[in-house]
Amino acid sequence: MRNRNEIEVKLDGLVRRIEGAHVGLKQRDERVFRLALNEARALAWQTEMPHLVLPELAEEKLRKLVAWHSHQERVRRESPRFKSFAA
Repeated sequence: MRNRNEIEVKLDGLVRRIEGAHVGLKQRDERVFRLALNEARALAWQTEMPHLVLPELAEEKLRKLVAWHSHQERVRRESPRFKSFAA
């Protein structure tokens, strides 16, 4: 098994690549975007090979983030309570 520092460097590179592939989502809500990636990274560290599972975990978290944003927009658009704020 690689040492922790080598794996951290690999994970950093993977995170940068994932960020680059999702620039729009990151700009939309950077705080939640970072939380999703941090959670994926923490879960990856619970495995024997975090550098192999991080990409899939991160993509899953980001898909859920996109779905959450879509749901929130739909609620704002369709809810009478929020329509008065949009006007």
